[in-house]
Amino acid sequence: MANNIQVGKYVYSNMDLPMYGKILSFLESRKEGASFVTISGQKEMVSDFNGDIVRTQGKVKTALSNLRFRSVIQEVAVSHGYTVWKIANKDDALTLIAEAAKITGKIEQRNAEAVQLVTNDSALVSNNPKKEKVITMATVKTAKAPRLFKNPETSKIEPFGAGRPSKVKLAYECNQEGVFLNAANALAFAQQGGKAEDKLTKSELLDLVRKVRAERDEAIAARDQLAEILGEMNEVEKASQDAEVADLEASDENDDDLDLDAEAVDSDEEDEVEATEAE
Repeated sequence: MANNIQVGKYVYSNMDLPMYGKILSFLESRKEGASFVTISGQKEMVSDFNGDIVRTQGKVKTALSNLRFRSVIQEVAVSHGYTVWKIANKDDALTLIAEAAKITGKIEQRNAEAVQLVTNDSALVSNNPKKEKVITMATVKTAKAPRLFKNPETSKIEPFGAGRPSKVKLAYECNQEGVFLNAANALAFAQQGGKAEDKLTKSELLDLVRKVRAERDEAIAARDQLAEILGEMNEVEKASQDAEVADLEASDENDDDLDLDAEAVDSDEEDEVEATEAE
């Protein structure tokens, strides 16, 4: 049976159809409509939620909101502070009622079969004067063979046990004879270095710690070495800058001496010109 069904333009879950069917059937029987309080107060509605009226009202409110969104029902009035609902799309409503009845019928049939099965089993046991163990259909249906796996560390066949199975159990799952249910998975898991419980052994964990510490020490040494190299480069660059500054200062002093010499030469030339004119 499909999990969903389409009615009109919308898809409905089979889990919600029984409640939709009850609500729409009730509204169909009341031409003037009904509020959610009246709908949720119906005996057959409350019984679905073990007599919990608060939970029933919450579920009915949600169902009415969904049906209104799909335009199956509509608000027509307000009575005593509560909205009164009536069917707006009769075709969709009747289809939902019919589909809900089908699902409800199948559920009731399965429940009746289960009750009959238990009744037959009880009669069979009661008619057994020696109280011998009787394997009934109910026992056969509920009994499950335990899932087994071949422990790669001990090569023993062991049950999965309670709880969520680990990766190694799933990979090495086998039958009672120890034959892997999926040999390809077991081989691939073994090639990847899979271990029981997917945990590191103590020796592997110690090796990992040593490796991490060695890598940390190497990183620290490399950092210190780089800092030393950068320090030497800074000293060389500083010395070079100091030399450039000294060269610039020396060049400025030479320029001053040249200016003084030029002034002296000019003065000598003027004296010679004056002497010549006097003669």
